Amino acid sequence: MIILQNFAIDTVGTDEQGKTCAYPLIQNANLTSGESGIILLLGPSGSGKSLLINMLLGLVSPHIPELWLDHNSQFWFVADRRYDILGDLYPPQLQGKIGIMFQSLGLFDDLTVRENIAFANSQSLRPRPAKEFEMWLPNLFAANNLNLGPNMVHARLNILSGGQRQRVAFARLLAYRPEVRILDEPTAALDAASAQNVVRLIQSDQEAQLTIIITHDYERFLPIAQRVWFITSDQEQRRVIEDHCPPQPPDYYKQKLAQNLPNYSYDPTTARKNGQSYRQYRYKCLDIPWQTAHRRLYYGFRRAFQWSIYRWFGKFFFVLSRLLILRATPYVLFASFFLGLVATYFAFHTSFGKVPASEVEVSHIIRPLFFEQMLSGFSVALFRVLVPLLACIFIAARSGIAITAYLSSMRDTERRQWDAFRTFGVDPNTFFFPQVFICFVFGCALLAYLSFFSAALGCLMIAVYTNELCTWFTWLNSFWNNLEPAYFLGVIPYFRGFGMFLAKTMCAGAAIAVISFWWGTRAKKSSLDTLRYLIGANIWNMMAILVIFFILLLLDIHYFPL
Repeated sequence: MIILQNFAIDTVGTDEQGKTCAYPLIQNANLTSGESGIILLLGPSGSGKSLLINMLLGLVSPHIPELWLDHNSQFWFVADRRYDILGDLYPPQLQGKIGIMFQSLGLFDDLTVRENIAFANSQSLRPRPAKEFEMWLPNLFAANNLNLGPNMVHARLNILSGGQRQRVAFARLLAYRPEVRILDEPTAALDAASAQNVVRLIQSDQEAQLTIIITHDYERFLPIAQRVWFITSDQEQRRVIEDHCPPQPPDYYKQKLAQNLPNYSYDPTTARKNGQSYRQYRYKCLDIPWQTAHRRLYYGFRRAFQWSIYRWFGKFFFVLSRLLILRATPYVLFASFFLGLVATYFAFHTSFGKVPASEVEVSHIIRPLFFEQMLSGFSVALFRVLVPLLACIFIAARSGIAITAYLSSMRDTERRQWDAFRTFGVDPNTFFFPQVFICFVFGCALLAYLSFFSAALGCLMIAVYTNELCTWFTWLNSFWNNLEPAYFLGVIPYFRGFGMFLAKTMCAGAAIAVISFWWGTRAKKSSLDTLRYLIGANIWNMMAILVIFFILLLLDIHYFPL
């Protein structure tokens, strides 16, 4: 049951002159849904339908500066007890009780059709056992329900049409089995026959006690609805929510929807002076006041370490590892190989000039004597400085930008994948950050380690090709053995100063993870914000890497002099 009492909310914006104004959305709503049934939530675009639903789901908190809430407002969800939706912290006990199918669907592109539905089943408060789920899914995909053939079960989402993706999103919601089911434009991308099948399926399904449908296709749903909440204006030109039980005829809503809602505004400062009870919150930490941010993190980590999420943690960890490490490996190794080529060539081909007094050419005399010493010093510089620094810069430039773009696409308000995780009771911050952190910390160390061998190969090729006195054994004694190699398990080599090598690369990887994650998960209002955040992440990553290497190199030189 959903209860709204004296509910009044405004949105704060600016007028044409740039002056701060408050625009009333809903005033003095008093509604009670009942314990079961189907409710249609109707109203013109911009009337506040999505805001109500997002508050019910905990996706939007009233504690943000953009919203003004009346002190007398009450928004309750009644299940085993009354839960206050407008409290300082969204009740964690509601996770799993309310589910939604977004208009933009919010499907997880990295999962197949079956995995999307199985994810919802695993996070449900009443998950179907494996055998029952394997029997239920083909029946759901039968022709008389969702019109999805059995060949679609293991298909990737990128090959599905818009209508097929919408059916998959509806199937995922059914697998979640919430007590309150919210459908946002469930027939928008469906043909007439499929839309009618969805209507019949909603009417026949008894899994949810309460179903709320936001739709412009209200004529199709009115025959099965027991109640209509209609956002309109009263005689005093105030926005109100009418409660129709039973629903009015379709012509009534058609006529009302043709009318424009009032959009008057008032000065918030004047309103406070006149004694109105609206209030504004100034904190914006994780969408809630900073006093309760740690509680949200606590519930997020507690949920992230539950057994039902481990399988999906591994699945997305594989996706991120492939995106950040495997796909970056060829580029990093290729760059390191050419680093070895170019650095060796210019290091060993300096013109020594001539002795002015005797005009005697001395380069051919000095070079053979000095070559081995130069090669020994170059090996240390390559291992301690050049290779790890270049590898970390390449990883930041390629993988850091990749994860920022990946998270930005999930955080996109149009795609709603980030919100979809939250509606399934999984905090995406605590779910994805450990994966990103592990990938970058160990990925930077691993790729830098492999890059050294690639650079060493380039050094060997140039040294042998350009110096007739250099052979494999000369290079091995001067370059390789100068690093004092030891072998782990008799196979895997590591060198003197390997601890500082790991410290540099792992610290740089940790910095890349934190910076890229922070920029990628920031809320964006336009595509220009995404571009600006990608540039910001890249700049901060480079600066952090240079600072880390500068500090650690000073320690490295002090404790392990060249």
